[in-house]
Amino acid sequence: MCALSLGGCISVHSYPETWEPALRPRADACPDLDGTYANTGQSANGTWGATLSGWLKLDPPRPRRAQFDRVDVALSGDELALHAVGADASATRVLDRRRGDFECNEGVLELSYTESCCFDMMTSRTAGVLSLSRTPTSLVLGVSDVGAAIVIFVPRVYAQHNYLRFERMKDEHASGSAETYAGRPGQ
Repeated sequence: MCALSLGGCISVHSYPETWEPALRPRADACPDLDGTYANTGQSANGTWGATLSGWLKLDPPRPRRAQFDRVDVALSGDELALHAVGADASATRVLDRRRGDFECNEGVLELSYTESCCFDMMTSRTAGVLSLSRTPTSLVLGVSDVGAAIVIFVPRVYAQHNYLRFERMKDEHASGSAETYAGRPGQ
């Protein structure tokens, strides 16, 4: 008989006290997420590098990763439009609440997802929820997921809860006041 060891990892980061609190609309309303945000963000543990376009599934498949600078977000009725823009590339994704692409709960927009991966000596499956809210100066992305993987015939389980923030950008090309943001003048 062969014995297998089960390994695992749990990573939990609370919402940082040094970050601005999220703006909360009525409990039954979606948050006001409209704006343009930096594509590279900061995690609750202080590290930089996560991309908003990656979490929102705007990046093209590897190995042709696009270099996006910003992500435009617009929520209109039941549609959430996401548009990533870079010097040489752009990508758009439109989600529809009527199709079950997202929900709004207690003033937070939630996107459920599952991912499967298989390469070399590893296979994995992850399920989670992305929670989007906004502060006066940034988009906040909460990530909660669990998964399992088999790496060289050894099973592993993992779970994470983390927060990422992406700074709101002012539109460099907009005319008018300093309060004008991309896509929504005067917001």
